[in-house]
Amino acid sequence: MTTNISRALFEQVGEGRGFQLQIKRMPPLDGLSFNYHDVPEGEPLCRFDADGFLEIAVNLGRAAPLLGIQVEDMVQVEFFALR
Repeated sequence: MTTNISRALFEQVGEGRGFQLQIKRMPPLDGLSFNYHDVPEGEPLCRFDADGFLEIAVNLGRAAPLLGIQVEDMVQVEFFALR
């Protein structure tokens, strides 16, 4: 599932800080993957797609049905405070 969060906006707001991505009631995701196989089969991940938008995916699966997410669900990205 692709969000409307661009890489440029993510990097501008995040300023290199760590983050947690929360969607629905699933456990938060707290890192970016470069490839789908960066996580075990069936596990969720977030990455930037070829068009530069944040994608929520499942390695070797379909995120929407497996995670119970829909097009209009809110995605929240919380960046950690600078130390």
